[in-house]
Amino acid sequence: MVGFFLFIVAIILFQRGKHFASLLLFFLFLNNGFQLIPVAWLMAGFPLDKSSDLAIFFVAIITFIKRKDIGKITKDHPLFNWFLYIVGFAAVDAFYSYFFLHYSPVNVLQVFRPYLLFLSFVVFFVVPPATLKRVFHAVALITLFQCVLFLFQIVTGQTILLSANGDDNITTGIVEGAGYIRFYNQPAFLIPTLFYFLFVFKFKNKLIQVGVLGILVLTVIGPMHRSLIVTIVAVISLFTLFQQSLSKRIIYILMLGLVIYVLSFIDVLGKRMGEAFSDMQTTFTSNLSVANIDVSENSTLFRIGHLVERLDYVESGPMRWLFGIGLISDNAPYADQLPFKFGLISETTGQVVQIDTSDLVWSPLILTLGIVGTLLYATVFIVLLVHFFKKTKYNSYNIVGFLTVLAALFLSMAGNDMTTSSFRIIMILVAVIGCSSNDELFAFGKGAASKYY
Repeated sequence: MVGFFLFIVAIILFQRGKHFASLLLFFLFLNNGFQLIPVAWLMAGFPLDKSSDLAIFFVAIITFIKRKDIGKITKDHPLFNWFLYIVGFAAVDAFYSYFFLHYSPVNVLQVFRPYLLFLSFVVFFVVPPATLKRVFHAVALITLFQCVLFLFQIVTGQTILLSANGDDNITTGIVEGAGYIRFYNQPAFLIPTLFYFLFVFKFKNKLIQVGVLGILVLTVIGPMHRSLIVTIVAVISLFTLFQQSLSKRIIYILMLGLVIYVLSFIDVLGKRMGEAFSDMQTTFTSNLSVANIDVSENSTLFRIGHLVERLDYVESGPMRWLFGIGLISDNAPYADQLPFKFGLISETTGQVVQIDTSDLVWSPLILTLGIVGTLLYATVFIVLLVHFFKKTKYNSYNIVGFLTVLAALFLSMAGNDMTTSSFRIIMILVAVIGCSSNDELFAFGKGAASKYY
């Protein structure tokens, strides 16, 4: 009951104006004990298995209490209407799933509830922006500590950090021919934290600044995720080259070239990048149809096959275009009737996992939200991306938002970051902070909008 007790404390603190402590508890729930406290300890004696559910309840309760403020917020900041649209669509999909497809209400609610986190902008607008920045900074420092633990795993070969999604098992892999253990439990807020310390917060001591960035970069490289490494280099390079003067661009290009040259001498990294180019060549010379794709050839073909097979299924009926197969998860009875052959094998059932996957964003979205819902979901983040880009000159937090969303879009065919609760919340937090101009308090800050407290 520890988690439930902390949840009650978080609500009381928030209502009493102790927003910093309350939101830190909220992020502790969201990040499953900051990947440091076993979820089983937090949720012992409580009929839920993930502390992230407590984060959802937190948002739902505060949003209900402050529901009268939603109209004012969305009127002054139309961007946040888009989050209402996606929640509304998911609610209609839930209605369709229960009343027309006759799915279990428990299973429908299980899939629907994470969409309630899109309402967290209501929670954040209640809080003074200076406090929101303190919360973000605290989360970034916690993430930095998580990175240190993550790197110790690589050195010792022992699991230290817990899973970001609350799973008991930590997935690992080995780089063939190198004996290098790949740990897949990276800190949930690694990417926005990297951009934060790179573009927003600078330590006075240059040595500390370099050390912090070094830890974050090593944590990005550590799991040897080829797509992640290439994406981070690409988005930082694109942004820096467009934002800097010509002389600084030349210096940056030279420095980047030197770094890439040095990294090329790291044997294990060279093997991984070499495999990446080989996979790309194989993929683009293949016949990309369900009948011809060999998903065992490489991970890229697996992801394409996974998506194409499910897209073909959804395109077979008009209601599936709109709502897919409805809000359902793999533990529902109907999931056993799905015909998909491409997917990971479940360790518990020994069968192909039909719906959920951590390999890409679009397959689960197309199945549960349909093509229309998936386009809406993508539009929400494209609108957010454009918003961040337009505001980068006015508030440096928007740089963090822009680069994080851009990286997530690039990685949407190589992971599921864009659909995780952690990603949704941190981007909404940055969006609310970024509504200020010149890094100052915005209209809903102290004094100007005391009615929002």
